[in-house]
Amino acid sequence: MKIALDAGPLSDGNAGRGIGVYTQLLYDALKVQEEVLVEAIDVHSTKNFESYDLVHYPSFDFFQNTLQIPQNIPVVVTIHDTIPLIYPKNYPPGIRGTIALYKQKQALKKVSAVITDSLTSKKDIIRYLNVKPERIFPIYLGPTISKITKNDSQKSVLRKFQISYPYVLYIGDVNWNKNLLSLCRACDQIGAHLVIVGKRAVSKDYDKNHIENRPLVEMQKIAKTSSFIHTIGFVDDEDLPSIVKGAQLLCQPSYYEGFGFSVLDAMSLGIPTVCAKTQALSEIYGSATVFFNPSDVADMASVIESVLANETLQRKLQKLGLTLSKSFSWNKTASETVNVYKNVLAQK
Repeated sequence: MKIALDAGPLSDGNAGRGIGVYTQLLYDALKVQEEVLVEAIDVHSTKNFESYDLVHYPSFDFFQNTLQIPQNIPVVVTIHDTIPLIYPKNYPPGIRGTIALYKQKQALKKVSAVITDSLTSKKDIIRYLNVKPERIFPIYLGPTISKITKNDSQKSVLRKFQISYPYVLYIGDVNWNKNLLSLCRACDQIGAHLVIVGKRAVSKDYDKNHIENRPLVEMQKIAKTSSFIHTIGFVDDEDLPSIVKGAQLLCQPSYYEGFGFSVLDAMSLGIPTVCAKTQALSEIYGSATVFFNPSDVADMASVIESVLANETLQRKLQKLGLTLSKSFSWNKTASETVNVYKNVLAQK
């Protein structure tokens, strides 16, 4: 079967974010699947789909009219989570966004199948987008990070970023749902160095009055005044494994996640993790991490401090995380995705 995979997330604003990573790694994994021939194309500028059996959109925008359904060809779309719909006060769509959401929902009715990252997200898609359960297929993802081959390279990377202290690690964006501000406050309270990886954390040219940027404004204020908060910006794929491997633990403080890439990445490199006790993180990583209440900074601080002080617990989390991470792979993700394609085409 010949699949057209929308290449938009590889070049638009999602390119350096989780959606772009998902698109690239899924594409790479699908290319080695024997039963499919996949091509990454610009679906929106393609007029003739006769040579394809199926179109797959690897992302879904709630507030822009991006889901265009070609005639006479099945469409599969990946919806990673519904966070903007769960927390509308923090992600206000405006009039245009509200109209676009209506159109996107209408387009979804013509989609043959929806792929999502977790059982939690499936429940949310049913609730907020009115998609029938039998059309939604949860498929777990794989690690996004490579292994370290030389210890000396790790030391040089840490020197490059001027990291000379034990540290807690955070990787990701500064959106409201990420709850990074609470993590900064928790680490500052207990005197634990926090290294924040992500280009958004060091942004300067942005609208500081926009509601969605308020967490970034507050986080940057704390980073300026605290000697324990360190924003190192973007880290490329070559250096990131060394930054992760050098951490005492990784913390995922999000109020909500659809999957949580950075947790799996840390586990795959043998780094202990602590996570907010939320549905998807509990579903996926519940047996191999330590949880805290994301709405309680004191609880977050206490959990981080207790893990940092307990080497026996750290070794246990390392072992559990490594074992769990081995059950996730992009080959498995691609194989299950191909099964969805087959299911759709069988009903054509």
